[in-house]
This record gives sequence, C-alpha cells and structure tokens, in this order.
Amino acid sequence: MRRLAAPSLGFALLAITVSALVIASTLGRASGAGPNLLVNPNFDTDTASWASVTESGRLGTHTFTHNAVEGNPTAGSAEIHITAGSEIVYVSQCVAATPLMQYDAMGRALIPLANQDALTQVGLLLTWFAGPGCTGTSGLGDASLVYVSRSDSWQTVIVSATALADTQSMRFTYEIDGKFVAANDNSYAFLDTATLVDNPPPTPTATNTATPTNTATATNTATATSAAAPTNTAVPTATNTAIATNDKGEVTGRYDK
Repeated sequence: MRRLAAPSLGFALLAITVSALVIASTLGRASGAGPNLLVNPNFDTDTASWASVTESGRLGTHTFTHNAVEGNPTAGSAEIHITAGSEIVYVSQCVAATPLMQYDAMGRALIPLANQDALTQVGLLLTWFAGPGCTGTSGLGDASLVYVSRSDSWQTVIVSATALADTQSMRFTYEIDGKFVAANDNSYAFLDTATLVDNPPPTPTATNTATPTNTATATNTATATSAAAPTNTAVPTATNTAIATNDKGEVTGRYDK
C-alpha cells in the first residue's frame, strides 16, 4: 500500500477531535445498526481471529502479541512492536459483506510518547473484495484511512464507508506505521475495542394516503309544484219557463224568465 505522509500535529488533533464528536452519532446513528461483526474485538485474553502482516516489499520485522495490562476500557489489548527496519504493519480480520451496505468502523489505539519514533502512527482501513473470504479483485477501492499520532492517552479513530456493488467480503485493518528513523529501534502501539457494524438506511415509512374529500351531496331535487287545479267549469243556470193558460186550462203561451 502506498505510504501516506505522516500527519501534522494539527491534523492529528483534528482527527482526535472529530472522532470524539462523531463516535456516538456514527456508530449509533441508525436504530437499525447491527451487532459487532468482528470476532474477539477487545483482545481481552489473546489475539485469536486476527492476523498481522508486513506491507509487501518492506524489510522490517515486527511482533504481534497480547498485552494483559494495557487496554481500553478494560485490560487486554494487542501489542505491536516494530523491531527492525522501517515498516508498515497491518493487523486485520476478514468478514463477509453486503453490496452497497454502509459500514461503520471504530478502533482505539495507544501510541506512547516515550522510547519510540516521533512519526509512529495508527490508522483504520476498510477494504472491499469481489470474492468471499477477502479473495478476488482487490481493486474495488479502499475506504477512508485516518491516522492518529503519538499520545499517552487512548485515541479513537472512526471510518464510515459504503460497500461497492460487487463486494462480497471486506477487511477491517489497523495500519501501524513506525520506525522511520533508522536509529530508533522501538516503535510500538497497543490496539483495542475494534467495532464494525452494518448500518442499513432506515426503511422509509409510507406517508398517509390522501383521504378523499367528502363527496358532494346531491341537492334536494326540485319538488313538482301542484298541478294547476282546473278552474270551475261554468254551471248552466236553469231557466224558469212560464206557461200561460186560460180559464179553460188551455195553454195560451210560454216565455222564459
């Protein structure tokens, strides 16, 4: 891996400050964040399930052991000593990964000030692989790498990244860079509290569908007006007819009144 330039003191302090500010929000941001995917993440009793290798082409040597005294928050940590030559050491673990999943990673490191090279530093790296068991094309790209520098206090480093579309596995790696001055023969660091969680995006909640407005109620239909009652038909009036008779009872004439 290409060697990155050692960070300035200002950069180191910035990395520490950013880590302190975002540790809670990054690793617990979503309620759906899963359990720790790493085995033996706290190095409480040994370094089982972890491997250490030297970067290809480096001639230095190192030791990778368990330390029962140092630790954060409890005793027990992994201890790296670079014993000869300039060296970059990787302490890592491979886990299965889900394509396009977001992963949040955290690690703690103690890089004491005394008896070692001033440029010793520790970083945290996530690497994607196209095959299972961290095999296949490794050219899928590496996640962000952030360093912390020497301090007599434990420091936290955090990385958050999203797996690529063809990712099947990933490697969680502590990178220890040390002994860049030939006269210095004692670059070392302690590692503890490794955390790797998958953090799927929250499932969107369906918004309430719009409820239809009340349908318009039909207005009262016009009631038919009463049919016009026919006007009274003319009632013929009876005409009285007068009959004139003589003294013999004979009709002598008639007329209407």
